[in-house]
Amino acid sequence: MAWIETVPPEEASGGLKRIYDSALKRAGYIAEIIRVGSLNEAALRGYMQMYQAVMFGDSPLSRAQREMIATVVAASADCFYCKTHHAASFAAESGDKRTAELLKEDYRTADLRELDRAMCDYAARHAVTPAVASEEDLHALRALGMTERMILDMMLVIGAFSFFVRMADGLGAALEEARYPLEVQEARRLGKPVQPAGAPPSQHM
Repeated sequence: MAWIETVPPEEASGGLKRIYDSALKRAGYIAEIIRVGSLNEAALRGYMQMYQAVMFGDSPLSRAQREMIATVVAASADCFYCKTHHAASFAAESGDKRTAELLKEDYRTADLRELDRAMCDYAARHAVTPAVASEEDLHALRALGMTERMILDMMLVIGAFSFFVRMADGLGAALEEARYPLEVQEARRLGKPVQPAGAPPSQHM
């Protein structure tokens, strides 16, 4: 269960209910990363709009590439919740479950295209130590064929997930057992928050 009080779906109204209903329509459930922001509807609406634009909006980066970058950012920050969610999304987009598992644990062991590996290198480094970034890094990405828009969209994913991993880990977003039954076993072993299957929405504990 999350470490902060959240608004249960049956108590949601107005804009929050619309956000919850949209999540249910899109994914079939309300993710904990949404619930942990439910006490501040305006901020939740803002970061969900950002998420939709960055991850699902028009982009020269494929959906799989964006999920790849998100997974690497989450893994670099050791965010169990986000890396589990987005490795699964990468697998769904790419059809490559093995690479999804490697991205979650150590992307450097995955068989990636040169450009994808370069984006992962940049994402991993920037997620942990953003001050080390330099203009030369971008020159190297351009040399591999990245356009200015590709660089921007890569950075938007990195920036967005640098935020999301802090929301998830700072507020104890609980991995949903009904959706990730195998991963929840590892989460419990590591002492990570878990949303048991069939449990009511998170309440402050």
